[in-house]
Order: sequence, then structure tokens, then C-alpha cells
Amino acid sequence: MRFHFIRGNATSENSELDREELTRLQAFNAIFLDVQIAWVAGDMGSAAYALSPAQYASLQVGLALMKARYLRNEMKNVRIQSTRCVRKSQIRDWHERDIVFKVKAEDRRIHLDTGNVVKENLDEFSEVWTFIKQGSLHSDADFNHCPNCGEAVEFKKSPLCPACGVLRNSGQHGWVLSKITQYNEYSFGSSAESKDEATPTTRASA
Repeated sequence: MRFHFIRGNATSENSELDREELTRLQAFNAIFLDVQIAWVAGDMGSAAYALSPAQYASLQVGLALMKARYLRNEMKNVRIQSTRCVRKSQIRDWHERDIVFKVKAEDRRIHLDTGNVVKENLDEFSEVWTFIKQGSLHSDADFNHCPNCGEAVEFKKSPLCPACGVLRNSGQHGWVLSKITQYNEYSFGSSAESKDEATPTTRASA
């Protein structure tokens, strides 16, 4: 296994978060880790439940390009140092959250044939992940039952309900990841939150 996560407490840099918001950040942490595990495994299928169709396609293309260059990703000792929301918005019944993940990990690009390390980043990195959700903020479908027909479904194996055909990753039944932005490329603008004084590095790129 090429992914190893050091479990720690879900954290936020805002000590005044209510319980609901903290629970939401913990859910985002879980999605972050599921996406990393799928990426390292070389197939985003196990994380498709939490990826918008466009983001799923984008990450699959990224994996294909990396494989075409005879590379794979290896991550070890992954620790989420902090999680914070830097932007909230709503357009009609669609909600959006921009979440900064500050992460410490051993992140390497490995050549498929030789096993040599091509690039590595052993430093802390930060990324901004944009999550979207339609409808009420106070209702989230679980991952074990279809939100439409109630059928028992393992959505972490497939985002599609085999009984009624509803898609768990449409954004209508829970938060899904719609975009990943490198920290240094994110526009904080006039947001109430701002960049940290020390700008973290971004993760190693292929």
C-alpha cells in the first residue's frame, strides 16, 4: 500500500465554530483522505461518490497523463494539520464552500519502471478545495442508503444507485468536490479570511 494516514483530530483555525460547522469540516476531511487514497491507488472510482462528474473526469485524466509518463504517486504519513473555510456563498439553492487543507505528507512521484523517485515534497502544503451542495445545509444523505429510494447501497464503490439510478455525486444529496485550487493560485480577495502570514508550499507536481 502506497498511502498511509496518521489519524489525528479534525481541526479548524476558527475556535468559535458551532458543532454543525465542525461536523461539516470533519466530513470534508474524510472526503479529502478518500480522494488521496483513490489518487494513490490510480483510480478515482472509490472516491467518485464525493466528486462532481467534472472533477472526477479531470482527476482521471490527470492519472492517465501521469501513467503515460510512466509515473505513479506515493504518499506516506499524511496528516491534516488544519482545515478552515475561507469562503461561503449561495446562489439560489446551491451552496458553496472553499476549504483550505493544510497538510503534512511525504509526497513522491515514482518512475513505474525503475522505481526511482522523480520528484518529492516532504514539506507542508496547502490546497483550496471547493465543495458544492444543493438544498438544505442541515440534511446530508448517508453513504449506505440511496437518498431517493432508500435502497441499501455502498456509494463508496459506485455513486450510482443500482435500484433507481440516482447519482450520489450530483450535489443534490450531499457535499461534493467541484474544484481543487493550488493555494498560491487562489484569490482570497476581500474575504473575511486571509492568507496565512507564511505561505505554504504546494505539493509536488508530475
